[in-house]
Amino acid sequence: MKMTNKTFDTLRFIAEVIGYIVTFALAVSEVVGFKYGAELAAVSAALMTMLGSIVEAARRNYEGGNHESLD
Repeated sequence: MKMTNKTFDTLRFIAEVIGYIVTFALAVSEVVGFKYGAELAAVSAALMTMLGSIVEAARRNYEGGNHESLD
């Protein structure tokens, strides 16, 4: 998988920071009565898990010596 450093950094930021903020907001929305809070929180968590896995795979690939995949 070919990915630029900027793309990697952006995906990592989304997976590590934005994902937690969105999941928190959706969990709170369920508490205050938003009808689909639990469903949206589950979808958000699944999406962040997928993005986290992609970031981890790219990081391992890069650290494994195949540096051209992130250039």
